[in-house]
Amino acid sequence: MGSYRIIRRLASGGMAEVFLGKRVGAGGFEKPVAIKKMLPALAADPASAEAFLREARICVNLVHPNVVQVLDLGTAADQPFLVMELVDGADLRRVLNAAEGAAMPLGPAEAIYIAAQVADALAYAYDARGSDGLALQLVHRDVNPSNVLLSMDGAVKLADFGVAKAADGRDLTQGRRLEGKVGYLAPELLRGEPAGHASDIFLNGVLLFEALAGRQLFGAPGGEAGATLAQIAHHDETLLALPPGSPAELGPILRKALARDPAERYRHAGELAAALHGLLHKKGWRVGRESIARRMASLFPGRIPLDREMGEGVSLDDPLPDPMDPSAVAETERANEAGPHAADGPRTPRSRKRIGELLVEAKLITESQLQTLLARQRKDGGRLGEWAANLHFAPVRSVLELLARQLGVSFVADERLLEAAPSDGLLRRFPQQLALRLLALPVAEEEGRVLVAMTEPSDLEKLDLIRFRLGTRVVPIVCTEFGVRRAIARLYGGRGDELKQRQISEIQDPVPAPAAPTPTSPDPLAAAGLAPGEPPPGYVLAYVPAGLQADGQALFLAWQAEAAQAQLAARLREQAPSPGAEALPAVAERKRQEEP
Repeated sequence: MGSYRIIRRLASGGMAEVFLGKRVGAGGFEKPVAIKKMLPALAADPASAEAFLREARICVNLVHPNVVQVLDLGTAADQPFLVMELVDGADLRRVLNAAEGAAMPLGPAEAIYIAAQVADALAYAYDARGSDGLALQLVHRDVNPSNVLLSMDGAVKLADFGVAKAADGRDLTQGRRLEGKVGYLAPELLRGEPAGHASDIFLNGVLLFEALAGRQLFGAPGGEAGATLAQIAHHDETLLALPPGSPAELGPILRKALARDPAERYRHAGELAAALHGLLHKKGWRVGRESIARRMASLFPGRIPLDREMGEGVSLDDPLPDPMDPSAVAETERANEAGPHAADGPRTPRSRKRIGELLVEAKLITESQLQTLLARQRKDGGRLGEWAANLHFAPVRSVLELLARQLGVSFVADERLLEAAPSDGLLRRFPQQLALRLLALPVAEEEGRVLVAMTEPSDLEKLDLIRFRLGTRVVPIVCTEFGVRRAIARLYGGRGDELKQRQISEIQDPVPAPAAPTPTSPDPLAAAGLAPGEPPPGYVLAYVPAGLQADGQALFLAWQAEAAQAQLAARLREQAPSPGAEALPAVAERKRQEEP
């Protein structure tokens, strides 16, 4: 068997990192692949490592043109990894953003075709058999635009069965928690029912609606997570209005897929796929791989194929460059030498575009989303890049990369920052109060210079204060506010294994979902007589942020409360001055910590 080499990092998540890689063999054989490696801090935990490998063992049985295939798995340098086919393209989220930005929204035929391909993938995964010949009956549980990949040659593939559940009880999530994103949950999950094949069919319908409308089906104004969940809980498919331009024949199909009662939905994803393919045929719409490839070429002109980046790379067993290692920023520092702040800060370009312009140019957000971000920034303050990530408009890593390029510095992702191990002497020279005030943290020291992770590397006043306090040269590295605050808490507060604990530690305010335009359908909350954000009767759910997906989007964990917890939560809601779903996370988390 050939060996694997890593070319560069593609994405980072709360559990793993995804790299562009290649398989090399005899006679100069090379094949581009995607390599998913578990983060070192989690790989040290046997239970986490087994959960990671369980994904590969389940998914290695899936071989279908609409499913991202797992090719191999193993362990290198004590880190589990899996090798997947490389899909050179973009996810549906980015495609929809690019289409809106170019004023070329997807047509009904394209949206229906993509949804039909996803339904084909779900049908196959549910019917697939394992090596023992038994039906796997896989439930994906995380169908959303970020997990639907469109290649430049027109293929549509469903990715990331990492939270899949098999019929034999193999379950990559533990206990009573569910993984997903705000706005992409089936109503029955909020009642505490387990996810099933019908849940995937519902999410397939949500995906189809979004592809047709260019906006989320469930998204409360202002992005409040509690209100979005209440929208899902009170969803009524009979009130659903088809997005403009949709054929009337699609109405019964979409409403059946989006039925509130799982028993009223299609019994099998294959039935949904057949209905969608049948509609395309009835309308005489010729759409397929070639037309999707043409659409991708028009949305991403001049894109350089990933297989042209196949350099020498590094072995899986070799340590990867650490962005917090002083030697890793040498190239960036040398590139900045022409600037007036080469030694102690970022360069000052003659003309620097704003981060919002860069996000639009990179097709990570649309012009309308930029206006939403600017309005949110004017109202609540903060940095526009942070809002873009927090509102799910753009992957966190992509925002950091653009900020770093804009400022002429390196960047460090949250999971890497949480692994920082500065010396005690360095921390004593930089007290916690100062770190919190400046949102800056010294992470490494070597050869008379200190690398400092900070949210505002362009603030020369802060840089001067940091340099004065440390008494040495400073090399700034841009990071997120979330990452630096958690790293400060871990290093100064003495809590160990923070990267793992971030999955279940104290509850933060939920990261809000993107704000959606006013729905064309009647508001089900108003019809039910409930205020936005009010938890519906019978729904008790704690929904909290827990790191990042492999694509950089926020990962949420939904903790289902049991009867006793539900009663306690109800009492607290009655006692609270402002009733709402916000009271639930702390209750569920506190009760969970009390469990043996």
